[in-house]
Amino acid sequence: MENLSLSYLTLCSAGYSGNCKESQVKTVTFWKTALAFIGLLLVAFTSSAQVVLPPESRCTSKDLELVDAFLDVPACQSCDPGDLITAPLKLSIANKTGSTRTSFAFWGDIVIKSSYGNVVYQAQITGCKGPIIKTDTTTLPFEVIVIEVKIDSTNSGSGISGTQISYECGSTIDLTNLFLAWTDASPKSTCSTLKSNLIAPKCGTLPAIAVSTGLTASSVPTNVTCSGDGNGAIDLSISGGSAPYTYAWVASNGGVIPTGQEDNQDLTDLVPGTYVCTVTDGSGCQATSSETITQPDEVLRPAVTVVEPSICALVPYGTVTVTSPLGADYEYSNDGGNDWQDSVTFHVNAGAGFSITVRSKSSGCVSPATDCDNYQSTDRVVPTSIKAPNSSGPLKEEMMVAYPIPFSDRTTVEFKSKKGEEYVINLYDMSGTMVKQLKSGKAKANEVVKVEVDGRGIQEGVYLARKISKSGVSSVKLLKKN
Repeated sequence: MENLSLSYLTLCSAGYSGNCKESQVKTVTFWKTALAFIGLLLVAFTSSAQVVLPPESRCTSKDLELVDAFLDVPACQSCDPGDLITAPLKLSIANKTGSTRTSFAFWGDIVIKSSYGNVVYQAQITGCKGPIIKTDTTTLPFEVIVIEVKIDSTNSGSGISGTQISYECGSTIDLTNLFLAWTDASPKSTCSTLKSNLIAPKCGTLPAIAVSTGLTASSVPTNVTCSGDGNGAIDLSISGGSAPYTYAWVASNGGVIPTGQEDNQDLTDLVPGTYVCTVTDGSGCQATSSETITQPDEVLRPAVTVVEPSICALVPYGTVTVTSPLGADYEYSNDGGNDWQDSVTFHVNAGAGFSITVRSKSSGCVSPATDCDNYQSTDRVVPTSIKAPNSSGPLKEEMMVAYPIPFSDRTTVEFKSKKGEEYVINLYDMSGTMVKQLKSGKAKANEVVKVEVDGRGIQEGVYLARKISKSGVSSVKLLKKN
């Protein structure tokens, strides 16, 4: 700008005086106009980015009051949680004066929360409408104008769509930090004359008002922890509609409503089954929510095989081996659940007794105990030794053989399964310590199963290969020589 002015001065001083004065006037006029336009842009930008409101103490008039806020949806609108709904905002304003006011405006925040309670959208908004009839309550639709968006979740469709409000079914909506303003009775006083910084004293404030939506009911189930516990629960949430609310529960498919909870909002101490609640609001609108309570499979009391010590036994003490249930999801205890192990075999001193329980790793549920008093006497096995042939031959049912014996690096253990069932084969030293698991799986009926024993890395000596299944326990002695 300095360079442009200087050029005009230079031209004038050089003798171009004919149009110099006129040019200078045009230059000054141009820059005055440009600066005024820039100033208007700055004012417009500032007003759109920031709303200036008077101190609350200056809003002394109590002539008008915002008494209700709701969305223009059907009176008993039904929807499924997650459905997206768009509707205009309606406000009800009570005019306590004897004169009709041409316009009513508001400034504040709209806060939309999901059915889980987290804020998915928040924005500063405004709106203006009229007239507000004297000594009456007027309900009008308001076009919502966004001043500033504060929170906008990318995973939600909630927000302002044009001049209306969009929200997911089950959401809650509040207007907070409200400033309210109104005109006088003059016909010339319209929304365009309601400036946020000039509204005092015809203004008021309101901390918050809930925006009523259609009645919806949603629930969160808590399933039974373990089979037979009866500790399921349902947490029911209500949004929209109008208070008071009443609740009516019914159960089916094995479910039972606990005594005294038929008209509760939430249910506790539930057994597996289907539970349906019908919610009725103060306007007679209804919504339903249904949940199915489940429980994990029962962990059955373990079946065991007991091998008692004898003077001919290969192991100088007794063992208790779990034969069912078996699998990677289970672990076993012989001390009331203080210690758990994946191995199905326990070494027990004579006279010590046992109490075996099984725990599911996935559910944490524990079985009843099998002990000396309740295990089947037919599960008692007297250990025997089986002389192993030098090569494989026809096998009797459940008989185990090993070849070659003795062996240096590898030997093969074979057995013929009497019926289709799961099994596990472990290798033990003569002190009864398990060296390693050789194999586990499920054999078919009459299947001959071969298991290779890798002797590399184990010391010379006598070992015992033991197969455990529901049919019982069988063993074969192995002799390792280097």
